[in-house]
Amino acid sequence: MLSLTGKKVGVIAIGNQPQSWKRDLPDGIRKQLFRNYDEARSSLDAGRIDAIYGDALFLLPMELENRDRFRFLKTQLSEEHYVVIAPHGHTRLLDYVDRAIIGFSQDLAGFCNVTWLSEAKGTVKESTRPVSLHEVFKGGDSLPERLSGGRGLRRVKRRGKIRIGIRTDAPGVSESCTSEGLEFLLARRIAEEILGDPAKVEIVPIPPGERLEVLESKTSWLNWAWRFWGTTSLIANSNWWYLGMSGKLAKELCPDEAVGQQDFIGLDYYWGLPTNRLHRFRLLEDAAQGRFLRAPVWPRGLFHALRRFHRWFPDKELLIVENGCTPTAGGVTRAEYMISHLAEVEKAIACGVPVRAYNWWSITSNREWGHPFDPNTDFGLNFVDLDKDPTLTRQPTPEARLLKEIITGTTDGRR
Repeated sequence: MLSLTGKKVGVIAIGNQPQSWKRDLPDGIRKQLFRNYDEARSSLDAGRIDAIYGDALFLLPMELENRDRFRFLKTQLSEEHYVVIAPHGHTRLLDYVDRAIIGFSQDLAGFCNVTWLSEAKGTVKESTRPVSLHEVFKGGDSLPERLSGGRGLRRVKRRGKIRIGIRTDAPGVSESCTSEGLEFLLARRIAEEILGDPAKVEIVPIPPGERLEVLESKTSWLNWAWRFWGTTSLIANSNWWYLGMSGKLAKELCPDEAVGQQDFIGLDYYWGLPTNRLHRFRLLEDAAQGRFLRAPVWPRGLFHALRRFHRWFPDKELLIVENGCTPTAGGVTRAEYMISHLAEVEKAIACGVPVRAYNWWSITSNREWGHPFDPNTDFGLNFVDLDKDPTLTRQPTPEARLLKEIITGTTDGRR
């Protein structure tokens, strides 16, 4: 059996790979970051590193020259899906891309003669839920062009070709993989869907770390403004239910007979920012997008929330339904997060706030809102390897033991 303990392993410094290697690789390895797979393979071939961790289709593509120099360990692979990104508002363009991907997925079986390629086994249940109001009232599976951002598509058709970026270490662009690979196959599929000719495509080589930057334009600041509006609206609207139940909304929004009809007040609290740190607002956006390792931790915000809801509902008990953290967030460890937030709960109780329950999210590892399972999304006090362990064995974390000690009174909560 091959052991990587004490060996130097190359990791590609893009995407979630710099974080997920901690989950997939054994303790005791030495990590070296590379900008792309070409540099990593060259270093491996020269003996400067002992192995490479990364995407199977980029690690050892079928088009790689002198491919037999390397050996690929194919155990415990997970299925990955191809994605295509486009600027905001290009809904019609993405309609064509979706159709191209359907055909592309059918091509894979004949194109890839490898034993580790996963194949779809069918869906559990077909969805009949409409995805837009247009579909409800007008039928069809796509918005009309006047509503779907067809401007970008019209520009592509006038140009007579579609420009598609492919990373510089992909087969067909890479110096060590000159034959066209799956990326080219998908690009030509898209060109055929949009322009009726698979040859009407212009390939633009893009360094892996710059894949998103090339889509930015002079109006990219509007995207930030839109995200700012969306996040602030989410924060503001999350209080509507409480405002309605406390009689602070107009009758048209909450009738009198609904005011004060709840038995208790339940609230969730994870992240926050004091008003004097709004320059860090983008960290809240990161959390809203599932990048929880960057989420801003503000324990005092829980105290303020409890005091505010007690003012609105002075005769109701409060239940903290959800409060929790990934292994780290904003430079704060999960243990520090737990201790500091429970301290704020104690302060609120000392001030007369009737907090009757506290629930940590979550007892075990889970899949947060469909995000890939990795340390960035693992809130569990008991770790469960959801991707590799068929028995789903619970492994208590130090924070699970800490919470037990706090509950039983065997720790002072200051460690």
